[in-house]
Amino acid sequence: MIASVMVPLADINIEPPEMMDEKIALEAPPSPCLGNDACRGTDAGNTYATSIDLTSDYDWTGVNETNTYYGNMAATGYSSTSDNNNDFFTIDIPAGYGLEATLTWNGTGMGTYDNYAYRLAMGPTSAVGYSYSTSSSYGGAYGYCYYSSSYELSMNTEVGELTTTNPPYCSFATSSYYESLPQYWDTPMDLAGDPTMIIASCYYCYYFASNADYQLDITVFPADGGQYGDATQDVLDIILDMPNVGWWSSQTDTFTLDGTTSVNVDITSCDSYCPQESSMAITLPDGTVDNTGYWASGYTGTVATYSAAGTYSITKSDSWGDGGFGVAVGAILGSFTGILTGDAFNLVDKGSGIIGSSDTNDLWALVIPEGYEANITLDWEQAADLDLYVYSNPDGTGMTHYSWTGTPGEFIDLGGAYTNTTVYVQPDYYSWGSSSSWAGYLITVQLSPSVPPPCGIQDDAGSGLDAADDDTTDPDATPMDLTSMGLSGTIQGMACDGYDDEDWYEFTVPAYHGLWARLDWTAGDEGEDFRFYQYMDRGYASTLSSSTSFNPQAVSSNESYYWGADLDVESTIWLRVMVASLPDDVEHNYTMEWSIFNASIEPAESVYQNDAGLGVDAHDSSYSRVGANLIPSMNNTLTGYGHDSYDMYDMYEIYIPQGYALTV
Repeated sequence: MIASVMVPLADINIEPPEMMDEKIALEAPPSPCLGNDACRGTDAGNTYATSIDLTSDYDWTGVNETNTYYGNMAATGYSSTSDNNNDFFTIDIPAGYGLEATLTWNGTGMGTYDNYAYRLAMGPTSAVGYSYSTSSSYGGAYGYCYYSSSYELSMNTEVGELTTTNPPYCSFATSSYYESLPQYWDTPMDLAGDPTMIIASCYYCYYFASNADYQLDITVFPADGGQYGDATQDVLDIILDMPNVGWWSSQTDTFTLDGTTSVNVDITSCDSYCPQESSMAITLPDGTVDNTGYWASGYTGTVATYSAAGTYSITKSDSWGDGGFGVAVGAILGSFTGILTGDAFNLVDKGSGIIGSSDTNDLWALVIPEGYEANITLDWEQAADLDLYVYSNPDGTGMTHYSWTGTPGEFIDLGGAYTNTTVYVQPDYYSWGSSSSWAGYLITVQLSPSVPPPCGIQDDAGSGLDAADDDTTDPDATPMDLTSMGLSGTIQGMACDGYDDEDWYEFTVPAYHGLWARLDWTAGDEGEDFRFYQYMDRGYASTLSSSTSFNPQAVSSNESYYWGADLDVESTIWLRVMVASLPDDVEHNYTMEWSIFNASIEPAESVYQNDAGLGVDAHDSSYSRVGANLIPSMNNTLTGYGHDSYDMYDMYEIYIPQGYALTV
């Protein structure tokens, strides 16, 4: 059973920087200031590699720190990726810290588009722009803000968008649609020590010269589980989970109470269109209906609490039909720093916080799914002595494991005896062994299946390994090279829906040659189906041919103009086997056959044809009936020849007498 983290908005309290114990640098390092951008005297770039690293500008002493930076854009028109329109800044934030950024500009009297001068975004070091698109060439941020009538945009890892009297328009990545992003904008966002980029992007700043100058205030603050200070979150023991997955207009499910337990109904995620499109109706055991109506964009929190015995029905509605919010029902286990968990697709989870002489410990809930075991690692950088404890009870009693080696790192392996359960993990500050009064820690949970999941043990092409699962733009996913297996051959492979959706193979094809390949599999009652794609390496994966509608599937390089244009040089071909529809949790085998052939010579079978026993090549047009070869008006089985380059079409003519029909 997987628990969820809920943060009622009413419990969030963000203090303005001037009311917190913090250091404020009115002119950020270095000193003297060398000029824009960020006093470095150089332009901040539009990639991680060319960004300005601000990490050393902060003292990282366990308190709030704010630095003020100034920048300038050289934009002359709109571009989402141009260096002239984008300034990237990097902060390698230690574990136990959160991040806030505020971008302001002078738009007074500027008129048209003054409210849209800039966009502000945060993202991982892989981001290439403000958008949270998962495209390899566009976006990849966690979220962005793009409009403000007060000429101020603010973002915070604790609550997302910071509300003001003139709030900006903000949009964030959520787990509903952007599962390939490194981290979703599920607030509070625990950065867990990951380097983060802050992106200032010119939207319409080029309309007026004064808009090209901006101010960027960046605050780092101590945070537990992504929340400011020594904070906790309510964790639910889920009895009904209705996540926002895919496109839907209505979803209904039920839960039953025995009268001894009180449960919360919580919104777990909510996209930017919730105020216009999302609503929910809850039918109680006595037949009455609670209508929750619409709620704020990005809202997560409790909308109802129930305890009466009986069966409840929840209906989620989205008027547009593209989904929009998730719901979970469960009893509160307690308030914890955060929750750590995972599944078959996410075996590692991380959390961070700060403990010390004034806040000696934190307590995390670790939910271990059925069939999995877990180990826990605690790391920190300060000259402090931290220990690690595991308890069986949510009140921090019933200790089952501990680690107190005194070195900067503790480790506990829970083993297979702890599965399908929730345990409670406590990092603890030991003052007698510490010279630093505080420490920011990173807690990492590694899950492993007690029994290997489907496709957990693979032998694609007899290699003992799984063929690459992702496209070749990912340097960690190199296609399995089968070139050494010769000009023709057959291999076996395995795929599973969800666990191993793709297998990529590579061939180096000599000049003046091509590659044909065929994919076979056994189709059972479940409608098992694969898709087969062929790509050419042209600096990117350029499609040569594909087959998605038959069993078996077949592809050939001859179908591509680009292959023919580069026929006189050696080239690389990638074959991609992709799951279209397979039963859940079932391993499925396939067979892939290939042949590398001379593509510069027409085959003899094409030159000397005997289509339909006529001694010639049947009419080659795909649309003109003139010249079609006449075949007898009788029941018959005929054979012919086709080639994807030299003989793509054959056309026949047959007379159908009155009162007859034709089936082929």
